[in-house]
Amino acid sequence: MSAYKRLTDEQIIQSVMDYVEKFPNANRNNILKYTLGCHTRKRELEKEGKLMLPKAQPVGNAWRKFIIDKKPIVYAS
Repeated sequence: MSAYKRLTDEQIIQSVMDYVEKFPNANRNNILKYTLGCHTRKRELEKEGKLMLPKAQPVGNAWRKFIIDKKPIVYAS
């Protein structure tokens, strides 16, 4: 008897759904990293249409969310 227990598709899908419910702004990489199952299996489930993951973002795209305010700093005298 093997000590390894294979996860079912339903367990992996439920894990992803629970993570997205807990962290609604989670990106694709974090979902693949912090949920049950192997990342390749999650990608296969996505290709089969059983799982919906956010689109992959280009590298460094997270920093584009922040808007830099270029107003001059005025100090009180």
